[in-house]
Amino acid sequence: SGRGNIHFPLFADFARLLSVLTGRRFVDETGLLGRFDLTVTYQDSFPSGYRRPLPEEDFSSLRDALRDDLGFKLESERRDFRVLIVEHVEQPTEN
Repeated sequence: SGRGNIHFPLFADFARLLSVLTGRRFVDETGLLGRFDLTVTYQDSFPSGYRRPLPEEDFSSLRDALRDDLGFKLESERRDFRVLIVEHVEQPTEN
């Protein structure tokens, strides 16, 4: 199983971490401000190491742990948002 001790100055930072871990977009709408020290225990199907995104079974375990351990409810919904796509980059020329 995985266990995380997480320290954040803002709850929005926790939402960003969830986005990185899961490959899903999380938006903080809690309105919570202040510093948070969180501990979550969840099932991790990988024996060791860190892999992204979490497989569906690990995400389900993490979602349940957030609900059971911390009382957080994750809600899924579809939203439109802007994305910047960079298709090509070149070194600038010296002028």
